[in-house]
Amino acid sequence: MAKTISGSYPNGYYLADATLNPVTNTGTILHGTTTNAAALQGGTIAWSVTNQGTINGSPGSGIDLLKGGSVTNAASGWIGGAYGIAIQGIAGAVANYGTIDASSGSAGVFMTHGGSITNHTGGQIRGGGDGVAINGGPGTAVNAGTIAAGTAGAAIDLLAGGSATNAAGGTLSGKWGISIQGSATGSAVNYGVITGGAESGVFLTGGNITNHAGGQISAGGDGVASSGGPGTAVNAGTIAAGTAG
Repeated sequence: MAKTISGSYPNGYYLADATLNPVTNTGTILHGTTTNAAALQGGTIAWSVTNQGTINGSPGSGIDLLKGGSVTNAASGWIGGAYGIAIQGIAGAVANYGTIDASSGSAGVFMTHGGSITNHTGGQIRGGGDGVAINGGPGTAVNAGTIAAGTAGAAIDLLAGGSATNAAGGTLSGKWGISIQGSATGSAVNYGVITGGAESGVFLTGGNITNHAGGQISAGGDGVASSGGPGTAVNAGTIAAGTAG
């Protein structure tokens, strides 16, 4: 049966009883004195979590699913911590309509075994390192909101290949806007605005980038860069490099 978490939990909440899956939080969960890595931590199974309230994991993570699973953060939802959301064990899935804030920590969303992230219109993801980081398997990222990385990170960082789409109205910013590594067949598609810092707006280790009409890609370094494998660029929008590019 489904479980709804309501009220206030100042010292974290641990998901252990598999019969309560899926879980919806409408209350406030803080890290407090828990010895767990996150304010809301899930073990045992791949949990399905919907957040409509507040989950503040500082100084730990907001949500950490140890055996995989999925997280939907509603428009009213706020999740924050060293990592906003971490999904481990198997490929995970995140859908964000609200705010995920790890701007004082590491990544807003981190997956260790591949997975997918959709940041919907109005959704905000901020990281002190990467905005979104997916490792250990191919990642799929779609952004129609705002994803902002720290000065040394990428808004979308796919470390084991995959694809990233920035929709019209979507904004990506960081040292890299999109970085797809670990594969010679990465794919990036842009209809929105991608702003890179000292490095690239889009960086691939081989693959293809399509910048559609109305799409804008700029950076202090290269607008688009490919290294380690052949790259193909199709541009119907604007791509601008900085003085270092």
